[in-house]
Amino acid sequence: MLTSSSAVQPHIASKLIADESLEQYGQEIGDEIRRTLAQLARHLSVLDTASDHNADMNASGVLIAESLSKDSPLDGVDLHVRKISRVDVGDVSAGQPLTWTFIEFEVDDQVVTDLAEALSLSISASGGWYCDFRTDDETFVVFAGRVFRYPRGQAEGRAEAETYGRVVGVPEVQLDWPE
Repeated sequence: MLTSSSAVQPHIASKLIADESLEQYGQEIGDEIRRTLAQLARHLSVLDTASDHNADMNASGVLIAESLSKDSPLDGVDLHVRKISRVDVGDVSAGQPLTWTFIEFEVDDQVVTDLAEALSLSISASGGWYCDFRTDDETFVVFAGRVFRYPRGQAEGRAEAETYGRVVGVPEVQLDWPE
């Protein structure tokens, strides 16, 4: 005859197994993020935020490391990294990881077209990802295979990029790039 305490045991055991599996999955994701950051570190030049030897940098933006495709590295453009941070803001229901790695960068104004093209080849086509950056005069919103470039503050250009973002699965609250 089963007592109430012995009936609970299988439930507790299965929960412990699930917790261990979840912990292992979390470790695997952490390892993947560490590998991605190591790859980025090889390709990016990290600058001291107190220095102003980058005063000629006119374009700046934010790249989310998790938005990059595993099969298409971001190559060919030197980014100057200002800050790297991790925040829980992803939309898991949209297929995004909960925790994102934000890479705040600056780039020479002369290479913004090259950067936009390189990003369009490197951003994952699934998950509703994009990268935005801006010069003094223009805003760039880059999706996998598609670049939107419009004068800063232009409502029509922004609306076109937002519409495309919705089509490729960007959650509404994430269509929030600054002008």
